[in-house]
Formats: sequence, structure tokens, C-alpha cells
Amino acid sequence: MREDKDKARLTERPVQWESVFALGVAALMVGAAGFFHEKDIIFPEVGALTIGFWAAPACPWQVSGRKAVVMMLAAALAGFCAVHFLPAPFAVQLAAAFCAGTALIMASRTRFYPVFSAAMLPVVLRGTEPAYLVSVAVFATAVILSTGWIKWGRRGRRVRPERISPPGPLLETRVQFLRFGVFLAFVLILGIIGEKLGHTLLIAPPLIVGAAGIVDDPSPIPLANLLKIGGLCLAAAVFGAGCRLALTLTLGLAPWLTAAVALGLVLAVSWRFGLWFPPAGAVAVLAYLIPQAAVRSYPLWAGFGVIGLGVSAVAVRLMTKKAGEKLLRL
Repeated sequence: MREDKDKARLTERPVQWESVFALGVAALMVGAAGFFHEKDIIFPEVGALTIGFWAAPACPWQVSGRKAVVMMLAAALAGFCAVHFLPAPFAVQLAAAFCAGTALIMASRTRFYPVFSAAMLPVVLRGTEPAYLVSVAVFATAVILSTGWIKWGRRGRRVRPERISPPGPLLETRVQFLRFGVFLAFVLILGIIGEKLGHTLLIAPPLIVGAAGIVDDPSPIPLANLLKIGGLCLAAAVFGAGCRLALTLTLGLAPWLTAAVALGLVLAVSWRFGLWFPPAGAVAVLAYLIPQAAVRSYPLWAGFGVIGLGVSAVAVRLMTKKAGEKLLRL
């Protein structure tokens, strides 16, 4: 009986400490990039991983720790190779990276969508250095494999509250293949438009992660939730760009400190409204990786990306639904 009470108390307790650790990881990563003068150490998806695995009340991804690590490393390597060893136009490299992420999701039968960001980031940013692979290996692995200790500490084996979302139905392989195929067409259209306009952040990788989750969800999604998610991602872009511009470039504060502030603002909004959407953390951190000249316009293009990819994800669901199937609801 006492163990049940302890379990219930731990399950319901606030996650302030987990959030503090999340801010620490963001600060450490951005600080390491500055110390070594290597921007590719900044892997924005770490902001999403710390929210999904640590800060959120329940992990939204159905995946084991070891499998998640292997998937992230494989995706990062695929994206890196697509840029450096595939002599092809941007659209072809983009398709190759997207297909790598899709293959990992379908082969693993998981919902670990951050692999899309790991695979597509090198392509969207038009190349990364080997430091990118090292960063994914170090920071993503550390976050994923330390989840048990961060959340449950020394009592983890005796009292381990369920923080992982319970297994749910997955789409049939045929339907999943169809949906991701149609979504790829939308991503390529938006990607080509972004390349022509000189703003490939129209398809910012964290936004791809969020849209992929919508595309691959077999259950009806409330439209109100989609609007809230879009608003949170836009706010995250404003937080990231605003903190870098106002606190670092104007006031001269250290980037590692202001990056932690930006992620902290995302967590504060998530606490306030009970809206835990891990890609928003990556959207905020991404503002510290992009060139300085692109920071001012980052929220604008991220906003266009939210609209474009959000509408595309909804269109995919509507285009691939069965007769009488209800995929969206008010």
C-alpha cells in the first residue's frame, strides 16, 4: 500500500528538477560550441529530447532507450552522408534524408520522430562538420540513457512510476508508407520553395518532426490542439531569436546562458498551459545554430513553416483516410 502511495506521489509530482537538468544540458551544449569554436556541436533536437524524456509528465515516444540511441546515430550518419557523399541537387538530398528517417520509423515500429530532425538537419543547413556526429553521439546518447536516473534516481528500481506513454495502435505498414510518401511530396515542394527564396528554414527540421507525428497518428486529432501546437512552436522561435538578439548580441550575455533562458521560456509556457510538445524545445535552440544574419527573420520563416507543414500534415491525413474514417475533430 505504501509503495502504491509513493508511486502515485512520484507520478504526479512536478518535474522542476528534470527541467533544471534540461536547461543545464542546453547550456552545456551551446557553451561547448563556443568554447571549441564549432557551431555544429549545437544539435537543436537535444532541446526536444530533454523535454520528451525528462521534463514532460509522460514521454510521447514509444521506444526503448537503446533503440532510440541507435536510431539517432543512424539518422545523423544518413543525413551527414547525404550532404557529403551524394552529389545531387538539394531536393534529392532532402528526399534521401527524409526516406532515411521514414525507414527507421517503419523498420523499428516506433514513434520516435526525432530521427527526422537528426537526418534532415545537415541537408537543410547545407552541410555540417564531423562535430555534428560527435554531438549527436554525446548529447543525444547522454540524455536518452540517463533518463531512468534523472527521473527516478536511486529509488528507480523499487518505485518506478510509469512515465512512458502506454503502447497504442500503430498504422498498418501500407497506410504508413502511403502517408509518409504523400507527406514527402509536400516537404519537397516547401523545401524547393524555401531554397529558391534563400530560406530553407521554411522546413526547419524540428517542425518536420512535429508534422510527422501528426501524419503518423492513427487517432482523431482535435483541431484546437493543432492550433495550440502551432502557437507554441511560433512562440519558441520568438523566444530563441529574441534571447539571442536581445540578450547575447545586444547585451553581450553568454550564448550558453541565453540559450538556457530561451528553453526555460518554452518550459514555462508548457507548464502554464499543460501543452508538452517536445519539438518546440528544438525550435528555440535552433536559433543558436543558424547564421547571425538569419536570426531576425527566423520567427517569420518558422511561422510560415508552421503553417505550411501543419496544413500539409492535415492534408495528408485527409487525402489518405478510408471511407467513413474520422481523423480530425473539433
